[in-house]
Amino acid sequence: MLLHEHLGPVRGVILVCLMYQLGRRGLQNFVDMNREIRKQNWKAAAYEMYNSRWFWQTTKGIYNPANRAQRFVRQMATGKE
Repeated sequence: MLLHEHLGPVRGVILVCLMYQLGRRGLQNFVDMNREIRKQNWKAAAYEMYNSRWFWQTTKGIYNPANRAQRFVRQMATGKE
């Protein structure tokens, strides 16, 4: 099975956006998140996003539901927009 076959459209867009922002190598550095995605463990993948330097640099520690990083974490966990 190819990785994208089980992602669904919402999670696929998240990975495309992360690839655009971070580059291929940057996205590959999300080792724990990628492992959880392969296992289709979406809540754990979302947690690994939340637990990353990328998340805290993007949010600057401020809660805002419109923030892209916070939205991506929520969408990774649920698969919904």
